[in-house]
Amino acid sequence: MPIHFVYFIAFVTQFGSGASRVVLTLYALKLGASPFMIGILATTVAVWAMLLSWPIGKWSDRFGPRWPLMCGAIASTTSMLVPHFASGQSAVLGAGALSGISMAFFMVTLQNLVGQVSAPAERARSYSNYTLCTASGNLIAPMLVGFSIDRWGFARTFLYLAALALVTVAALCMRGARLPGGTRTDAPAGSVRTLLGEPKVRRLLLITSAQHCAQDAFQFYLPVYANGIGLSASAIGLVLACYFAAMFASRIILARVIKILGDEQVLTSVLLIAAASILLLPFFESGIILGAFALMLGLGIGCGTPITMMLMYNLSPEGGSGAALGLRLTIIQLTRVSGPLMWGAVSAAFGLLPIFWSNAVLLASAAALKDRK
Repeated sequence: MPIHFVYFIAFVTQFGSGASRVVLTLYALKLGASPFMIGILATTVAVWAMLLSWPIGKWSDRFGPRWPLMCGAIASTTSMLVPHFASGQSAVLGAGALSGISMAFFMVTLQNLVGQVSAPAERARSYSNYTLCTASGNLIAPMLVGFSIDRWGFARTFLYLAALALVTVAALCMRGARLPGGTRTDAPAGSVRTLLGEPKVRRLLLITSAQHCAQDAFQFYLPVYANGIGLSASAIGLVLACYFAAMFASRIILARVIKILGDEQVLTSVLLIAAASILLLPFFESGIILGAFALMLGLGIGCGTPITMMLMYNLSPEGGSGAALGLRLTIIQLTRVSGPLMWGAVSAAFGLLPIFWSNAVLLASAAALKDRK
């Protein structure tokens, strides 16, 4: 199976996932949803992805990637048809749940598939290219879906996104038989107890949690901090753009850097760079300096994500790579569900500084853990 087919599916599905988040949020606001309701919508997406990632990984190990991907495409199509044919906030929440389910099917299965169709020597490059495809989908989706809503309205945009999900169905019907098969065993490898019994896996899960905790804290609270020091909306947007640009650029050069330094050294280095940037950020009020720190953080998170995917695949037991990557995604979604609740309580009691500093400590601790033999 050519890796380029996997990249194509990754781009299409990530574009659909990113677009669905935007259109569902804007549609909920049009229906008069409160900020609390928007939070419920975001939590609904994350909770379903959290609950299903590990079971889907096990299913992918047993039966292969074709049918999990097909289920994801069907869930994605249905998620866009629900608000088209039904109105009200309950329909939006239902669509959000289906979107979370489809996201779990796609992310777990595709990340496992990248490792399966890549030779060990090419795995770093393959995961880097995979994350470039997903980042491209996330970058383009909000712009195009916003244009579609303004030009054609919500109803037709929902239909367009449903049709896009059917592209994945068609591709899997035509070429899905060439995808790798599963183990077909009743009890494939990769139970939670087995995986968590490995110290290297536990450390990798802690690193993954620290990375995504810092990423979400930055995206949520950098605008709050920047607004508080008087930066304009355009300046805040440019700072965030620096972060995403660095993430994108880092994945272009990642495979080459890993070839020179090794994955362990690169991961430790980028964690320390990210820790330093988020630690120093709240000491400055210049938009240019904040943009520089955003570049550093984007570099650290951008390099760290594909490396942790690759290492988790490499550490997984034979026949249990899907379960291992599913467990990784479960931890990520758990972080995204619990993190905002924790930060809200911290900021209400102590302000913003402890949020940035605590995430810097988490990243530095993750780097230290990675150095342990």
